[in-house]
Amino acid sequence: PTSRDLYLAKAKDVYDKEVTDYKKAQQEKFNSFKRDFADKVYSSQTNLGLMALESQYGRDSFQYKSASLIANTDADKRSATESFNDDTKKIEAEYDTPERAGERYALLEEVKRAHVMRMQEIDTQHHVASRELIEQQKLMQLQAFSSLTGSMMGLVDESSSAYQALFA
Repeated sequence: PTSRDLYLAKAKDVYDKEVTDYKKAQQEKFNSFKRDFADKVYSSQTNLGLMALESQYGRDSFQYKSASLIANTDADKRSATESFNDDTKKIEAEYDTPERAGERYALLEEVKRAHVMRMQEIDTQHHVASRELIEQQKLMQLQAFSSLTGSMMGLVDESSSAYQALFA
């Protein structure tokens, strides 16, 4: 092979790699658009569901607050996963040579560890907020019961038979 043939073969290899990279980038862009639109649809459906709960039960209801908490947790998880995917793609692109495989592997392990910790953090925040919501609901029920019994006390006299029936 002459140097011209070697040059042409090398140029063809570079061209083929660039075409492959371009097609891959276009496919990633397409997939990104699809994910973005799917997220927008999901977000809109969630918001419409929350609005329906709000109109039916009110913003201070347990049903609305519980659904809102779940929606916020889902949004946080989707955001964390998107960040993880973006970081992984950046590392894969920057450290794609065989000589840098060790660095790539170490960075990917760090990204994975950070992602797992973020997901645990989100789950813990959800658990704490759910527990607080349940405690708040219990307190509201106790206050309502206390208010009810207090108003009943106003209706009966201590010497009446109704009072004796209630507290006998």
